[in-house]
Amino acid sequence: MTGQPLDRLLTGLDESGYGSYRKLTGRRFPVGDPRDDLELTLEHVQADPYAPPSALRVDLPLRYTGIPGDLLADPVPVRDHLLRRLADAIDRSNPRGGRSAGHLRIDVPGPEILHRSAVTVHHG
Repeated sequence: MTGQPLDRLLTGLDESGYGSYRKLTGRRFPVGDPRDDLELTLEHVQADPYAPPSALRVDLPLRYTGIPGDLLADPVPVRDHLLRRLADAIDRSNPRGGRSAGHLRIDVPGPEILHRSAVTVHHG
């Protein structure tokens, strides 16, 4: 984790060029109360307005999902279920209409329950 909160870093970078944000790539930031073990990692930061979008990862303990640990014996349906819940939550949180700047997106799964790489689960 970093010593400086993400919001403070972003405020300091406000109105900077895209290149300034690249230094955030690979950085991990606590989310909410540090005792909650929630982390956000910036896996990739968009290089310019025409480059592929930024990618992030959120790590959270299984206890936040409400899913019993014994279901992880077969993680495929668990991962699929979590991805569908996440996709629905993202869709509800995005502003309607207008430009897509600031929108979050995730690949929305089809009807099949398949191995998904967008969500991983593990003990630990």
